[in-house]
Amino acid sequence: MKKTLITILLTLLFIPVGAQNTVPPQITISTEKVNIGGNIYLVHKVEPGQTIYSLCRAYKVEYDELLKANPQLKEGLKAGKIIYIPTSVQAEISKPDTPIRPASEPQKSMKQEVPEKEYIEHKVKIFETLSAISRKYGVTVEEIMELNGLEDTTIWFQQILRIPVKKELGEPKETDIHEEEVEETLKSMGEEMPEKDYIEHQVKIFETLSSISRRYGVTVQEIMELNGLEDTTIWFKQILRIPIKKALDEPEETDTHEEEVEESKEVETREEDVEEPLKGVEQEAAEKDYIEHQVKLFETLSSISRKYGISVEELMEFNELENSFVGFKQILRIPIKRELEEPEEVDTYEEEVEEEIPESSLVEKLSETEALAKIELLKGLTHFTRRNPIKIALILPFDTHSATPSTNYLDFYSGALMAVEKAKEAGMHISLNTIDISTYSWIGEIFQTNMLKDCDLVVGHIDANRINTFTDYCNSNKIPFVSPLDVQTDSLALHNRYFFQMPVTTATQTTNLIGRINLSNNSRLTLFSDAAGSEEPYRRNILAAIDSAGLPRNEIRYHIVSGRTIIDSLLIIMNPDVEHHIVVASEQEAFASDVIRNMGVLKFNGYNIKVYCSNRVRNFETIEGILLHEVNTHISTNYFVDYGDKATKEFILGYRALFNTEPTPFAFHGYDTFLYFIRVINDLGKGFPDLIYYYPLNMLQNDIRFRRTGPDGGFINIESRDLEYTPDKKITVR
Repeated sequence: MKKTLITILLTLLFIPVGAQNTVPPQITISTEKVNIGGNIYLVHKVEPGQTIYSLCRAYKVEYDELLKANPQLKEGLKAGKIIYIPTSVQAEISKPDTPIRPASEPQKSMKQEVPEKEYIEHKVKIFETLSAISRKYGVTVEEIMELNGLEDTTIWFQQILRIPVKKELGEPKETDIHEEEVEETLKSMGEEMPEKDYIEHQVKIFETLSSISRRYGVTVQEIMELNGLEDTTIWFKQILRIPIKKALDEPEETDTHEEEVEESKEVETREEDVEEPLKGVEQEAAEKDYIEHQVKLFETLSSISRKYGISVEELMEFNELENSFVGFKQILRIPIKRELEEPEEVDTYEEEVEEEIPESSLVEKLSETEALAKIELLKGLTHFTRRNPIKIALILPFDTHSATPSTNYLDFYSGALMAVEKAKEAGMHISLNTIDISTYSWIGEIFQTNMLKDCDLVVGHIDANRINTFTDYCNSNKIPFVSPLDVQTDSLALHNRYFFQMPVTTATQTTNLIGRINLSNNSRLTLFSDAAGSEEPYRRNILAAIDSAGLPRNEIRYHIVSGRTIIDSLLIIMNPDVEHHIVVASEQEAFASDVIRNMGVLKFNGYNIKVYCSNRVRNFETIEGILLHEVNTHISTNYFVDYGDKATKEFILGYRALFNTEPTPFAFHGYDTFLYFIRVINDLGKGFPDLIYYYPLNMLQNDIRFRRTGPDGGFINIESRDLEYTPDKKITVR
């Protein structure tokens, strides 16, 4: 043993000194460029082990130049941060007083004679390709690649491309080749064709051989024979040959066939319907006549049946559906009734709709005093027992048969289990049925086996193509359905009285954030927005919230490229003697970070600043946390955990003991969702929806208060957590 140690020590002793030193990390020179204030900078992401000295040496820049471009380096270099490397290249852009023409008018700007090497800049939009961009500006892919030094056609979302501007761009030809081809095709279809001629059809989603045959006026057997099909199975995007019948323009040949004469009359009737729809409705239609309806997102058979004034059963029978499930963009045949003109049928339907609304008073009909008194009365009653527990179904896509099941859903489930155990410890009785929806190839099995029929609550995260089936079923059976994770399902609450949207929408968060602004005689509200207009919907939402609150405002719009120079203008136009409430109308890191940094400069110069912005800024790498405190940032968010809270500490300790790991935000959310609804149902009974508005609770990660969307609507959560980053380095929650 001693001999071995001596050998190792002698070996280390005689290793050259250079070999004993740690090899410095290799620095990859960035090629990504950005134009800031007319200067070109390289964008570099700091890797572990890199230093300011090594970066200056690799990029061959002076320390002072690097520090001038990145003032934050005074606090040190941090791995993962983005810094800008100055170059000696000047951006070849138009002068400041000559604005670049918008991309929506590329032809207009390119008609002018300009120097051969001049270009305009284009920001790549999502799903754009070099081919699409080249067609937009009337240049070739090769020209764009050469000007931008691209080795292949790969481009990235939000990448800045230089687009060459040609000296003389000719007027576009007025002749539309595609239109000519369409006209020729239509002409050829009207001519007499050989018996075996055909056209090609690409199968669309949810199309069947039956629907395709009706569309082209041929039989299913003719399509199967021409394509050599053994059965009626076809596939999405499959190419089918559709036979073209002889003499389509000779109606006299069809006189011998009564059925074809009737079809001809039907076509004439439909043409009259377009001109005079009221007359068309009054005419007596054939028993099997129908119109086609394409299913929209979140539509259900129930909502479609109400729209056309027929029953769900009629729709299912007419379309040969085995259950009430319909898919997005599916084509449904809607039967046309013979006697639509009879008003009594419409009146009967309206009466049925009115009867669907429970006679129990809506929340709006109860005063707060009456509602609270009723809640206290219900709390004193026993609604559930050991033999009759609260029955809850949890539906999640666990993907348990997958090699990599979703950990987020497992975490949500773990938090839910903690809530159930917490409720049982308090003497409540719960029966939980967990359903892994990813194991069902046909979801109709869930309904056929009555897995949800007797439930008091269904909590489910289900994809958009199938969630309407579950919500429609729950609405028909008066079972409350909770969407716990998807913020985009709030539209389902508009017409489903038993639907609960748990995540707070962005619009509600914005309204709550603006509602926190209190203006005095010595304060001003200023909105900062990106002049590029890429976030116009978000800007309009904020403007609507400000106007709804009745707050006077100013607005400053500027381009991100002028962010380094706009601070001089702000120091002049903004009054240092008033309190400034700054609203950032952007969720993009580049612009939002620039505004907040500029507010930091104003704060340093003695201005009284309060910033209001999206909760996404908390995750921006280019914003230091200390800066959020310096500018007194206010944020409205769905989720925030106070780790100093006693109940939070108890939950964390219990979660660690039970699962031997730390709880994630999904675990907190599962706990909050289940514990809230268990408490509400246990206290108020099965009729809890009518009083839930007056039963708000502050949970560990969420604040919950549900409001009904309307007389026939469900519920949305209207409580978000408002965070304030105070100058004394604390975060307060309201």
